Formats: sequence, C-alpha cells, structure tokens
Amino acid sequence: MLWPLTGPVRGRGAHSFKLPRGGGEVSRGWAATTADFSALVRNGISQTQCLILSFQGILSEEPLYDPKILERLDFNKVRSKFNPPVSAVRPGEGLRVRPLRRADFHRGFLQLLSQLTAVGDVSEEQFLKRFDAMQSCPNTYYVTVIEDTTNGQVIGSSTLVIEQKFIHGCAVRGRLEDVVVNNTYRGKQLGKLIIMTVTLLAEELNCYKMTLDCKDNLIPLYSSLGYFLEKGNSNYMQIRFDKAPS
Repeated sequence: MLWPLTGPVRGRGAHSFKLPRGGGEVSRGWAATTADFSALVRNGISQTQCLILSFQGILSEEPLYDPKILERLDFNKVRSKFNPPVSAVRPGEGLRVRPLRRADFHRGFLQLLSQLTAVGDVSEEQFLKRFDAMQSCPNTYYVTVIEDTTNGQVIGSSTLVIEQKFIHGCAVRGRLEDVVVNNTYRGKQLGKLIIMTVTLLAEELNCYKMTLDCKDNLIPLYSSLGYFLEKGNSNYMQIRFDKAPS
C-alpha cells in the first residue's frame, strides 16, 4: 500500500512535513510504503495524522476536470500535421498532457504564466481558492498543462473557458485563453500541441465555435491550425479596469 504524503495538516497544499524526534523531513510528492508508514508512527506521527496527510496528498493531485476526456480527442482532425506525430495521450518522451492540479502551484505553473503576462504575488492560499472556485463551476474551466515528467515541472499551459449561451438553442461557446510554453522548450511543437488539445477539447464538449485573441505576429500560427479572421467581424476591443500590462 502507498501513503502519499504531500501536504500539511492545516491545508491542501503540497509542502514538506517535518518529523519530530529528529526524524528528518517528508518532502512533497513523497509516497511512503507500509514500512515507512510504520516508521512515521514510531517517530511520533499518529496514524490519524498519517491518514490525513495521505488524504491531502490525494487532494493535491486531484485534476481540475476529468482527464479521461483527453483520451477521446481525435488528432487526425488536426489541419496542421505534427512531425513526428504527437497527441494529447502521446505527447512525446518525458511529457504528459493533463488537467491542472492543486499541486501544480509547486511545479512552476504560476512562473510559467509569468512568461505570458503579469501574474502578481499569488500565494498558495489564493491559488487553491481560485482552483476550488473553478472546480465548483462544472463544465466551464479546462486549464490544461504539459508536464515534463523528468523534473516534475509544468512547461506548457492553455485554458478552455466555456460560455453558456441562450442563443443557438442554448449552445455553448469556447474561448482559448492563456497559451504559453516555457521558453526553453519552444521549437518542439508544444505550442501547437497545447493549442490543438484544447481546441479538440472544445469540439468534444460540443462548443459551436472556439474563439481567441492574439497578437498580429501569431496570426499565421493560428491560421495554420484552422482558425481564421472573419471578414467584417475581426475587431478586438477592450476597456480595462486595472493598470496591468496587456
């Protein structure tokens, strides 16, 4: 039996847990065998505490949405082919495409987003509250990441936000948001992979269309993936209520 210990008793975040009596430290992401579990008890950790820590470890790895949806995506529909071929379930050696998890706070998720735009000083508590808020809105937020399994870091991300509509027979519309790939991993098709993953996800979830906003220099990329500028309806306008950089 495994006992994943990845969080303090007081919260859901993935932290290290210090053992009493000079017993050392349990690092986040550590999974204890039954023998290790017994050793924790000998070091003064009660069985109840161990079970709480184990449960918190499960919570920290809980996905934002059902990952099985990604297995249904048909990458044969992609207009621009990948060379070599990749997909959400086979992204390449040492990579994994999956939904965002709570523990990704400690895997560089926010640092990755800072390569896209200003993130601010977001605490773990704020991150977890926002994660829980998104999760409490079913069929709405699909934050999807690429993880480098060799170092456990999140190196790519994109978000599908689904809007519930009254028009088109109470249909749903998808929006592509916050596309970013770590600078050191660019040139490896990962941008195309994360974009097409959430695009196919929108189709799988019956969105009648998918829209996005992008800078002029990215128009060729998105055009190669099937997106297009609609004549007479391609203006982007905004009104800002903060002073954050765009």
